[in-house]
Amino acid sequence: MVILKTFKSPLCIVSIILFVFFIVLNDNLLERNVDDLFPIKFYHIAFVDYRTNTPRLRIFSINGCLRNSKYLNVDIHQKGIRTPTRIKVYGHPMETRCPSAYGPATPCFFSSHTFETYLTVTGGLTKVGITMCVQPVYYYSQWQNIVLYIEAWRAQGATRFIVFYHSSTKDTRKVLDYYQDLGVIELRPWPSFGSLPNDIADKYPSIDNSAYIFAQFLALNLCILEIQTTIGAAIDFDEIAVPLNGTTLDYATKEMSGTNVGALEFENNYVSMNPPIYTSDFSGFIFDASVIDFHYVHYVKSFIDKSKITKISDGALLHLRFNVNSLKANTISKPFRFFPNNASHHIENMHETVKSIFGKTPPPASLKFLDTFNMCEKRSLNEGTCHSATCKSDMDAVHEWVYDRTEGVFLAGETNPPRLRIFSLNGCLGNNKFLYVDLYYEDKITPTRMKVYGNTLDDKCPSDFAPRRLCFYIPHTFVENLSVTEGLTKVVIELGLRKVELPVQEIHKPVQQGLTICVQPVYYYTQWQNIVLYIEAWRAQGATRFIVFYHSSTKDTRKVLDYYKDLGIIELRPWGSFGNLHKDIVDKKPIIDNNAYLFSYILASNICILDIKTTLGAAIDFDEIIVPINGTMLDYASKEMTGTDVGALLFESNYVAMNPSIYTSDFSGISSPSFYRKGLNKFIFNVSVIDLCETHYAKSFIDKSKITKDAAGLVLHMRFNVKDFDDVPTSKPIHFFPNDTSQHIQNMHKTIQTIFGSSPPSVPMDSLNVFVECGLRQFKQGMCHGAICKPDMDAVHEWVYDKTEGIVLNGQINSSFPIIFYHNAYVDHRSNPPRLRIFSLNGCTDKANFLIVDVFYEGIKNPIKLKMYSDSLEGNCPSTYGPAKPCFYVAHTFFAELTATGGITKVIIRMGRRDVQLSIKDIDRRYEKGITLCLQPVYYYTQWQNIVLYIEAWRAQGATRFIVFYHSSTKDTRKVLDYYQSLGLLEIRSWPNFGDLPIKGASQYPKIDESAFIFSYFLAMNICVLDIKTAVGSIADFDEIMVPRNGTTLEYALKEMVNTDVGALSFENNYVAMEPSIYSSDFSGVSKPIFFERGGPRKYIFNASVIDLCQVHWVRSFIDQSKKSKNADGALMHLRFNAKDFKEKRVSKPFQFFPSTTSQHIQNMKTTIRNLFGTSPPAVPLNVIDVINKCVDRIGGKGLCHSTGGLCKADMDKAYDWVYDETKGLFL
Repeated sequence: MVILKTFKSPLCIVSIILFVFFIVLNDNLLERNVDDLFPIKFYHIAFVDYRTNTPRLRIFSINGCLRNSKYLNVDIHQKGIRTPTRIKVYGHPMETRCPSAYGPATPCFFSSHTFETYLTVTGGLTKVGITMCVQPVYYYSQWQNIVLYIEAWRAQGATRFIVFYHSSTKDTRKVLDYYQDLGVIELRPWPSFGSLPNDIADKYPSIDNSAYIFAQFLALNLCILEIQTTIGAAIDFDEIAVPLNGTTLDYATKEMSGTNVGALEFENNYVSMNPPIYTSDFSGFIFDASVIDFHYVHYVKSFIDKSKITKISDGALLHLRFNVNSLKANTISKPFRFFPNNASHHIENMHETVKSIFGKTPPPASLKFLDTFNMCEKRSLNEGTCHSATCKSDMDAVHEWVYDRTEGVFLAGETNPPRLRIFSLNGCLGNNKFLYVDLYYEDKITPTRMKVYGNTLDDKCPSDFAPRRLCFYIPHTFVENLSVTEGLTKVVIELGLRKVELPVQEIHKPVQQGLTICVQPVYYYTQWQNIVLYIEAWRAQGATRFIVFYHSSTKDTRKVLDYYKDLGIIELRPWGSFGNLHKDIVDKKPIIDNNAYLFSYILASNICILDIKTTLGAAIDFDEIIVPINGTMLDYASKEMTGTDVGALLFESNYVAMNPSIYTSDFSGISSPSFYRKGLNKFIFNVSVIDLCETHYAKSFIDKSKITKDAAGLVLHMRFNVKDFDDVPTSKPIHFFPNDTSQHIQNMHKTIQTIFGSSPPSVPMDSLNVFVECGLRQFKQGMCHGAICKPDMDAVHEWVYDKTEGIVLNGQINSSFPIIFYHNAYVDHRSNPPRLRIFSLNGCTDKANFLIVDVFYEGIKNPIKLKMYSDSLEGNCPSTYGPAKPCFYVAHTFFAELTATGGITKVIIRMGRRDVQLSIKDIDRRYEKGITLCLQPVYYYTQWQNIVLYIEAWRAQGATRFIVFYHSSTKDTRKVLDYYQSLGLLEIRSWPNFGDLPIKGASQYPKIDESAFIFSYFLAMNICVLDIKTAVGSIADFDEIMVPRNGTTLEYALKEMVNTDVGALSFENNYVAMEPSIYSSDFSGVSKPIFFERGGPRKYIFNASVIDLCQVHWVRSFIDQSKKSKNADGALMHLRFNAKDFKEKRVSKPFQFFPSTTSQHIQNMKTTIRNLFGTSPPAVPLNVIDVINKCVDRIGGKGLCHSTGGLCKADMDKAYDWVYDETKGLFL
C-alpha cells in the first residue's frame, strides 16, 4: 500500500474534499491491474487538476512499460466520510511509446508514466505572470548561467521559478540557496529514485541506472501542475526565450489570450558573449498554463483544449553555449537581446548579486566536469545502455558534488506502513506467538484490536550462547504493521484478565547529522576513569549525544555520570530491577532479576536505537572507543554509509592498555597505547535502516538491500587486567583522538579536578573480582548470570542503585534541555474544556517530548500533575523561512486540557534538577467593545513620528487599547511611548534580552540572544493575544494601519465577524508615503496618501474570542474550527520611510487613514508633538537603519540566524546610545 498526499493543482478556486489517497496494490482481481510485483515507484503527491470542466485525479510514476497491467486500484478517502470510494485509474507513458523511440532513451527500462481519471468539481487559473519550470539540475550546471537566467527572465516578466534539484557543485548550490532564501526560486528535491521493494528488487534493473537522465519528463510534467500563473515555460538554465519587441510576458499574453494558440514555439539560437559570462563578467517553449496537458522537452504533446495549436513565434530562444569556440558555424547578427531594456542596469545587478554571494573573488566555472559527463554519455550510447545515473561513479571521481538526499519523494510501499513495536522480557514464546493489543485513537471511542506477533532479539530462544542459554527470560520484540497511525494515543495489551497500558512514542527517520552512542546498562564496577576518557574521545570522534542506561555503580562513578548529565552531554535512562511477575503467576516462574542475562542489555540496546535522532549510531560499552584509520568517526562513517548500500560498518577489536594506567587517574599514557590480543567486533550503523541489533553485529536491516561492511579502523578495548595477558604488546598507528591528543589529555585532567578536586578516588578493583568470581560460579552450577550476584556485591561495597519504578518511554524534558519560559502561565477559558498554556523559547522538540507540571489549587494541599505537550508557534521547527532557518531557539507553546480550573494559584514545571515556578493569568471570552492592537517588540530604529500617526489613526478607527512589547529605542521614541502610557492609552510590556541558559551545559548550546529570530516576535505576539480583553484584536507594526472602504475598522469588523463564520479579516498590503514626509514632523501630507503598485504580505484583524495561534501575516489556527479567514474590503496602509527610492508606478486608491475630519486629526498630531518636544521636534536618525540592514546582510551572508538582538547589538551600540529595557525575571 502506498499513501499519497493530494495537491490542488494549482489554482483551485473551490474548496476540495479529497485530502488523502491510498493506492492499494492488489493482485487478487480478475482484471489485470498493477499489482505488488510490478516494478513501479510513485511521486509522493497526487494531483487534483481543476483546469478541465471535469477535474482529473493525476498520479505520476516511474515504472516499467505497462503492457497488460493497465490500471491502479485507488481508494479515495474524503473528509467526513468514513468509507473510501474505490476507482480504477488508468495509466499511459508520458512519451507516447514505451520503451522510448528516442535512441539514447530506448535502452532504459523505467519510463515516466501518468495515471488519470475524472472526478467532479471545477475551478480555474487567475494569476498573470510566467512560471519557469527548470528540469532536474544535475552535476555541471554553471552558476553564472543561473545568475543571468534569473535576471533575464524576471526582466521578461517571469514571476516564479520552480527548480528540480538532483546535484551540483557547492558554488552552484550556494547560488540556488541564495535565490531560494530571497523567495525568488523554489527548490524541489529530485534525489535518487531509491530501490524497488525488497521482494522484487533483484528481478529488475536499478531505477537510477535505467531511467533516462533522471526522468526529466516526469519532473517537467509535475512542475506544470504546480503553475499558478497564466503562462508557463519549461526552459533550462542556459536558455532565455525573448520576443522581437517588448517582454515575453506581454507578447505571450497578447498571442494566447482569447485565441486558439496554446503554445508559442521559439527558434533555438546558439549564442555566446565576449567576454564569456563564465569569467563572471556579464559586460524552449512558452505555453498557456490553463490548457497544457502533456509536455515534451521540445514540443507540447497535448492540450486539454483540443482546439489549441502551437504557433511559431517571432522571437528567439537564446541558448548559451559554453563551448562556442568548438562550433563550426558562422557568427551572425540578430535583433534579439536578453533584456527588453536597461541592459546596463541588469548587468550591474548581476555583478552586485555575484558580489553578495561570493564576495570580490567569484569562483571559476568547472567546465572540465562537463567533459567527464559527456564522455560517459558517449560511452553509454556506444554500449547501448541507458543514459542515466550510470555516470555517477565517473562524476564522483572528479568532484565532491552536493546531492539532494531527501527521502520519501518517490514511494513504492517499501517502508511498509509504519510498525507498532513493543519490547518485552519473557520466557520463550513457544506456541504463544502473539499479543492481543487494543489501539486507542484520539478521534475514536472504540479501540481497534489487532494481533501483534513476537520474536526474540537473540538469534534463538533459548540462546545458542552458553551463558545466556541458562537464563529463562529472553528479550523480545512484538511487531506489526499499522494501517492508521495519526492520532494514536496509547495501546492496551490484553493478557487474559490483566491489561497493560503503554504510552506511544513515534520514531521517524533521523535527519540531524551526527553520531549517538548507546551505552548498555551500567552496573556495579564500571570504572569512572573509563567514562572520562570515553566522553572525551567519542566527542572528538564526532559523537553528539550519549544515552546511558543505568542500573548501579559506585558513588564516584555516579558522581561522574551526574556531572556529564548536568552539562547536558549524557542522558541517563533508569534501568533498575525488573520487579516481580503478576501475583497470580509469581510463584510458578523464576525470579526475573535472577534469570535475565546481565540485566538484559540486548533489550536496552534495541530500545535505545529507537531513541536516536542522528543519522549514525552505535551501542558501545564504556571501555570501548572505535576509531577510523584517518579522520573522525563521524566523517568516515557518513562517507561510507550516505547514499550507499552499506547499513553498518564492522570494526575489528584490539585490547589496549596505557602506561601509566588510566586507573591511577593519570591519562598521559593515552598518547601511546599498547595493543594486545584481538577482542570481539563492534559496529557503527545507519540509524535510518537499522532494525535489530546484537551486541557484536547488526541482526537485521529495515532496508533488506543494506549490508554490513568491514571497516578501516579499530575498536580500542581498554583492559584493566592487561598485566594478566600472556601476549607481547605491540604498537599500531591508531590513536584515541584524531588530533591534539595532548590538549585532550589536559582536558581530562581538568575534568577530574573539577569533579573530585586534587585527590581523585581510587577504583575498588576488588569488587570487580567478586563479580567475576560469582559469574563463573553461576556458570559452573548451570545458573543464569543475572542479578543473583547481588548479595555478594552488597557485601563488599555500598552501591548506588537505580530505584525507578514503572519505566516508561522516554520523552520528558529535563534540566539539561535548552529552554526558557515566559513568567506567566495562562488558563484559557475560551475553549471547552479550558486549557493550561505555557510559552517558551527553546530548541526543537518532537511529538514525544513533554513537560511534567504540578498545578496548585487554593485550599488543596497536593498538586495535580499534568503532562504538557508542545507545538512550535510557527508550525515548523526549525523554521522553513530562510532567514529564520539557522536559528536554534524557536518560540513554542505547551498546552494541556484542564478538568478543574477554579482557584489555580501557581504551576511548577518539574525538570529533574531544575524547577520553574510560573504565576497564573486567567483568559476569558472577550466582551468589551473595541480593538486591541498588539505591537511586536519595538527595537532600535522605530521612528517616533510613526507612533504619533499610529495612535491617532487607530483610535479614530475604533482602537481602545495598545499593548507594546519593548526592547530598545532612541530616547525620543521612548519619550513618545512614555507620554502615551502616562495618558493611559498604551501599555508597555518589557521584552529585554533573553539572557543565558540556567544550566551547567549552557556552553554547548548557542547563546539565546544570538540564535532567536528577531527577538522571537512569534512568542511576544501570541502572548499578547491572550491579554486582549476586547472583542477585536490585531497585530500591526507602528507603520501599519488597516482601514475599510467605508466607516471605521471597528464597525466593519463587528459587522463581518459577529454571528458569522468569519474569524479574521485579511487586508491587502499597500505601500504608502506622504508629501511632505511625516519624518519632517509635518503631517499635512496625511490627507493625501500616495499609493504605489508595490505592496507587501497581507495583515489581519481577528475575533479575539476564537483566535488560537497567530502567524505574522495570517491566522495559524482558531479555537473554533468552523471559523475561517476572509479577504477584507479595505487596505493595509503601510508607511515606507524610503518611498522616494521606489521606482514603482504611483496609483490612486480610495483609502484614507481617518474615516472623517482628517484636518482635525492632523491638528491633534501637531498639538501632541508640541506637547512632547516644544517647537523644535527632533530629527529621526535614519542612518541607524542602514547600520542594522548592513548587519542583517552580513549575518545572512554567513548563513547565521537573523538574531538582531544579539548579533547586531555591537554594531548598533556604536551607532547610537539606545534606551534598553533591563527588566529581570521575565524569562525563567
